[in-house]
Amino acid sequence: MRTTICAGTAFLLAFAAFGQPVIGKRSIRSVAPTSVGSGLARGSAFRITGNGLGPFDVVQAGTPYPTELAGTQVMLTSQDGSAQVEAILTEVGAFEIHAILPSSTGPGDYLLEVRTEAGKSKSIAIRVSQQNPGIVTTTNINGGLASAEVLGEVPARLRMTAPAHPGATLSILAAGFGPIAASDHEAPEEQALLENAELVIAGRALPVRYAGRYPGKAGFDRLLVDLPDDEQLALGCYVPVSLRTGDLVSNAAFIAIAGRGADICDPGGALSLEALRALDSGQPVVIPGFDISDSATEFSFEGETYEMHSRSAAGAFYAYDRFALESGAAWPAGMMPNRQGCSVVTLENTGDDVDTVEVSGLDAGRVLTLVGPAITEYSLDRTPTIAYTGGLGGAIPVLPGLGSWEAAARAMRGQARRQPTRPVIAPELPPGPYTLTGAGGEVIAAFTAAIELSTPIQWTNKASVQEIDRQNPLSILWTPGPAQDLVTVTGLAIGPVPGASKAIGRLFVCQAPADHGGLTVPAEILALMPPTGGVDDSMAFLSILHTNTPPNGLFRAPLVAGGESEQGRLDFSFSTQKSVTFH
Repeated sequence: MRTTICAGTAFLLAFAAFGQPVIGKRSIRSVAPTSVGSGLARGSAFRITGNGLGPFDVVQAGTPYPTELAGTQVMLTSQDGSAQVEAILTEVGAFEIHAILPSSTGPGDYLLEVRTEAGKSKSIAIRVSQQNPGIVTTTNINGGLASAEVLGEVPARLRMTAPAHPGATLSILAAGFGPIAASDHEAPEEQALLENAELVIAGRALPVRYAGRYPGKAGFDRLLVDLPDDEQLALGCYVPVSLRTGDLVSNAAFIAIAGRGADICDPGGALSLEALRALDSGQPVVIPGFDISDSATEFSFEGETYEMHSRSAAGAFYAYDRFALESGAAWPAGMMPNRQGCSVVTLENTGDDVDTVEVSGLDAGRVLTLVGPAITEYSLDRTPTIAYTGGLGGAIPVLPGLGSWEAAARAMRGQARRQPTRPVIAPELPPGPYTLTGAGGEVIAAFTAAIELSTPIQWTNKASVQEIDRQNPLSILWTPGPAQDLVTVTGLAIGPVPGASKAIGRLFVCQAPADHGGLTVPAEILALMPPTGGVDDSMAFLSILHTNTPPNGLFRAPLVAGGESEQGRLDFSFSTQKSVTFH
């Protein structure tokens, strides 16, 4: 049996190495995870992933970098056939090619193909842009840890356990700043390329000292920025950053910044320092993460406005590793701990095929039980991926002339009485104490988690927020909630932006403590959102989210093998969203 497996493996490896080259889906990418719609920038490094792209053993080139390496070539042909460009190759292998798009390549639409001794790949349509600036992340995932160094006598790679501090100078790896006059085949010298660039850190725009070619690193750029030494600088393990220059906004990333004298960043109560050190050193850590949610969606029917509620509870006991940590997945509350400001980023892609991080779920038994006020009991069933999910009911409006909806709802309510753990129509989730319990499974032993649900805030000026003027500030108002809770206002717009071959998405996130009763989205943030409404391939949504913060909901679970999980969270989230127009 072992001989058969080895022979089959050898056959597959040989096929991958010597078969006709195949480029994978969405596999022609900038080295910075920027918007696919913005294309590849002239003079910038990019990656191609797939099968049979070169020899099985990876081959790296030296300077001057060639256009053919180990029998592999990457050819770009303009859509009208008038121009053909050979990409510069720095590394080739069976599953991945690292290349540089020559600065001399003219902007426009091209067809790209990979050629090897075994044949040619199918041609893939790509867009070549003048610029497409982005921040390189350590995991090649949009929203991941920025690939950066803290400069000093000995530059040190930025990590959770080696964070930046106020007053430090950061060197951030980037790409897509545009073409250079010098040869792309050689290691470049320093050359500034972007003017008036800003690094936006947790909504605060900082001037960039240098934005240009990375000396000695062909196809790559870098940012040099001095962190201010003041009380306004955001601190934490997941401080969101993005690059902004004119109308161009980069992908999302994050950096770790610790306070003076601290040798590790503050995880904000979601992770212990011990867990952070373990993850950063490559050890896996078990972290629970569950959410009780009530999501309201507004829609129109025959000139009237209605609101539909969907209520559920879901989560898992996740086994995280360093990759998940640096991808942002190990942060239970998300990667935007910007409690007093706004951030805006360009989405990596607006389709359904966005990169995701695979995280393993761990068995805690077949079913978990959630109990709230009035002895309401719900079940969360285990899914094939070892996550747990259960419906908590919903509110379906009865539309005029559609009495069958009401009848169906009543019938479903009757079914719910016979199956009390599966309600379909239910009242609002009442505030008060909730507990999540499990009898235990193969990995997680019996546990109990508790949380206090607040009374949901109400979006008081929702009706008047419809046509959003991108040149003026936008006020969002709500009924004040507990000071320890957080309100997040999110705007998503998909539409045309300068330099993009098709509509791309931008997302702004603003946060404030719930007791503030409102916040204002600055005009400079709104001006960066694509216009929507009356434009092909455009859409826009605005949402307001009310959540808890630590220590409310924190818990640990015992492990069958001994010890405990890392501190995890049982959260609540009340959200309301509606479609809007940015003009």
